[in-house]
This record gives sequence, structure tokens and C-alpha cells, in this order.
Amino acid sequence: MTAMSSESFGIPRHPLDVRPIGNVYTATKVSCTGRFSRLPEEVFVQILEHLEPTSLLRLGATNRSLYAFSRLDELWKNFFIT
Repeated sequence: MTAMSSESFGIPRHPLDVRPIGNVYTATKVSCTGRFSRLPEEVFVQILEHLEPTSLLRLGATNRSLYAFSRLDELWKNFFIT
């Protein structure tokens, strides 16, 4: 059985090739977030909310998945809107 790509369904690829957690069972690649991939996305974002801006930037420099998470607007609003 061959896996169908998301393009065959008309769904564009994420620019950083990040896939939502819901696709974990159909993904062909191993997640780059390691054990964090076991957490729901909402819980992982709550953990990231406790980091300082420099730590978020450093975390985002490690791989594509963490880069996408570390650039979420919700995380950065807390630093600029207080």
C-alpha cells in the first residue's frame, strides 16, 4: 500500500514541512521533537510560555518543528503586550 501525499488531496504543504500532531500515525518521518511529541500541542505550548525570549529563539534554532512552535504569535504577544 502506498502512502498518498497531502498534495494529492489539494492540501498545501507547510513551508517548514511541519505536520500537525493529528498526523502522527500516518507520518512517514520520525518527529524531531523527541519525547515532546507525546504531549498534546496545547500542553507543549503551555510549557513554552514559561521560557524567556532568548530561550525561545535558541530552542527554535534546533530544528524545523521547534522553530515553528517557537514562532507562535501567542507566545510572543505576552512579551510585547503587557
